[in-house]
Amino acid sequence: MLRIEVKFKEDPKRAFQRLKQLVVKEDVIGQVKKRRRYLKPSVAKRLKSKEAERQRVKDLKKDLQQAARLEQQLWE
Repeated sequence: MLRIEVKFKEDPKRAFQRLKQLVVKEDVIGQVKKRRRYLKPSVAKRLKSKEAERQRVKDLKKDLQQAARLEQQLWE
C-alpha cells in the first residue's frame, strides 16, 4: 500500500506530485493494466518471446549505429 504523509504547512499540490512519482516508481498502473484480464500461460509466453525478439532487433540496430559512428570518427 502506498502512503504519502503530508508535512505541516506543505502544499497539497506538492504532496500529490510526490504521490504520482511514487505510483510511477512502483509501477502500480502497469500492474493494474496487466491484471485487467487473464492471459493464458501459453499466450503470455508467446508475447514475452515476441517482445524479447523486438528488443534484440532494437539493440542490434543501436549497436550498428554506434559502430558506424565510431568508424566515421576514425576516418575523419
